[in-house]
Amino acid sequence: FNTAGFNKCATLRSRQHAHFTLTQKMNIWAACIIIEPFIVEPILTDHTSQSQWIIVFSIHGCFAIIAGVIFLFTADANPAPWTHSPSDDKEILP
Repeated sequence: FNTAGFNKCATLRSRQHAHFTLTQKMNIWAACIIIEPFIVEPILTDHTSQSQWIIVFSIHGCFAIIAGVIFLFTADANPAPWTHSPSDDKEILP
């Protein structure tokens, strides 16, 4: 199970724009941290109940597995077309 390959893939895919790509990932993660309590709160009526926490962690696990499978089939570490500069297409002659 790959837990951090997406970071390396994003860096390789976006080349010179990697700083922007990773910044946007951090923004999304920060938004998730802010939004998540509002999603978890309706599921939990008793914060000490193991059975309710099992539901929350099972949902997280399902999302992680689904995202991992999607990443497995759609990931591409080749540079994106929008990262090529005109000089990349020129052949260097000896």
